[in-house]
This record gives sequence, C-alpha cells and structure tokens, in this order.
Amino acid sequence: MVLLGFCTKKCSQIVLSKSFAISHGIGPYAFTLSLLTNDELLNLNQNGTTPLQLFRDETKAAWLNFVGSMPYIALFNLTENRAVVSAELSEFTDKTHAEEIWSGEKTAFTKTLSAKIEPHGAKLYKLI
Repeated sequence: MVLLGFCTKKCSQIVLSKSFAISHGIGPYAFTLSLLTNDELLNLNQNGTTPLQLFRDETKAAWLNFVGSMPYIALFNLTENRAVVSAELSEFTDKTHAEEIWSGEKTAFTKTLSAKIEPHGAKLYKLI
C-alpha cells in the first residue's frame, strides 16, 4: 500500500491508529480530516519522488522521501507499546533540524533522528 509517499504493509493501521489520534489530542474523525487536509502531507503525497525504506523489522520502520531537495522521514512504531524509533540520516542529508508535520514540534539532531512514538503510531518529519 502506498500512503503519503511512503510504502509499508500496515500503513493504514499504523498511521490511522486510534492511539495515535488520542496521543495527538484529537478524535479519530478530526484526525482523519486533519490528515486528509494537511497541506504539507498532501504536497509530500503528490510530489514525493524517491521513497526509500531505510529499515523495517518486527518492531519499527523508517522511510525517507524527497520533494525536490527537501527530505522527509517517517518513523513507525509497529509494537503494542510506546517505543523510541531512531533513524541514522547523515548518509542522506546534511540537515540538522526536523519539524514534525502533525504537531509542528521542532527538534535538533546530529546524525540520528529519534522520537518516542505511541503504540502503532507514526511521526512524519520535514528535515530543515
């Protein structure tokens, strides 16, 4: 399944999970609407050019994609528990800051971007 410019077997379960919506302080319907109307997300979906799965195992996954020269990274927690998911990015970009698309939260990183992610949740970052 292709979703938001990234591919993974359980995208709809991960991205649209109830726990993810709750953890972001929004109900499932409001979350779905915010997902479908997010300009940044729509831009990535429509203009992302080179999706690359960085890794996937039984507990986590990460995908990288670009819109022009702008990199995006999606981190997925595939477990039943809150988990930290990390992706080594220095091979793909020299960016050192990331903005989470849904919350707008900004974070700095050196070589590895890490995030605490709710069960079956996801975080999508624009690297800036």
